[in-house]
Amino acid sequence: MHILNNTETSMGTVSWCLLDSADKDYNTMLDSIRSGIWIKKYSETSTCGIEHDEYDDTAKYLALVKGATVLGGSRLIRANGNRLPIAQVSNEPIDEGLCEISRFCILESSFPDIRDTISLMIPGLTAVQTVISARGENVVYANARQAFTRVWERMGVSFRVIGETNEHNGFKFTPVSIDLSALNANV
Repeated sequence: MHILNNTETSMGTVSWCLLDSADKDYNTMLDSIRSGIWIKKYSETSTCGIEHDEYDDTAKYLALVKGATVLGGSRLIRANGNRLPIAQVSNEPIDEGLCEISRFCILESSFPDIRDTISLMIPGLTAVQTVISARGENVVYANARQAFTRVWERMGVSFRVIGETNEHNGFKFTPVSIDLSALNANV
């Protein structure tokens, strides 16, 4: 596990980390949180109780960690021969060489104060920036919850809407292209 940054919250210090395959316990905890949120909250279907798709085997995983406990995370996916999921909801051509942030999840019981969840967004995007900038990239895609895009606007995050708002099991999402190159300058 590689610590990318640390953030102070009302619950103490938490870290955004890049997981690798050797981090089995952390990966298992993240799978459990992700499945709990995406299967229960967003009604994804699963035949084995774990929310998994064709992008998981090659994804990079970011975990929000406090001590030895995973409190949330996300994944960065590449096309790898498949189209990125964002292409299904974008009105613009998608650069399949770029990453898409997906399956963002935070264990809400760990952060009862919404201000903590909001305060974790910029460090989370900074962690993504650290990972993709190693490949010389600054832009990432996301089909983001509308609530997130409203917060990003107020925080000065540079993003561009690339498609129509779409609904998934009662939740509204907005497809965006996020320019992380100006992240630290704008926030």
